[in-house]
Amino acid sequence: MDKLLKQLGDFEKAVKRLMEALKLTQEEKHTELYSLLRDSSIQRFEFTFEIFWKLVKTAKNSFRWLTTGT
Repeated sequence: MDKLLKQLGDFEKAVKRLMEALKLTQEEKHTELYSLLRDSSIQRFEFTFEIFWKLVKTAKNSFRWLTTGT
């Protein structure tokens, strides 16, 4: 359960940083920095998705007893 809570915290932080990156990318849409910021936002999305996927797998394993009855 501690692992699940840590991963949930990590996911929340990753989402917050992704939102910051997307906001900055949108603000700089018509500047020379746009393509760099867009690439950074894509990277943050991939990182956030990876953390989410690990969180889902951990949650599934943590609550397996709900579906197996053991």
